[in-house]
Amino acid sequence: MRLALILAATFVLAAPLHAAEHDMDWFVKNPKQRAAWLQKCRHHPRNAAQTCENARQADLRAYSAESAAKLDRGTSEPAAPPVPKQ
Repeated sequence: MRLALILAATFVLAAPLHAAEHDMDWFVKNPKQRAAWLQKCRHHPRNAAQTCENARQADLRAYSAESAAKLDRGTSEPAAPPVPKQ
């Protein structure tokens, strides 16, 4: 599963049609802006497709890291789910 996600992300990021405004690492480091972009992407998904994909991938990465951290702490509560792609 993890390998498939990495391969998919590599393929998407390997040949962008135009340079994305923000990369995935930027979105991981800026969760408020990531949430704002995800909101924009839900309403206008074609305006900045690569930036929207970067925000979605960063949201998935943050969710995975948060879930793994909770598992390491031994809590039984899962992290909040990522924003679904529409």
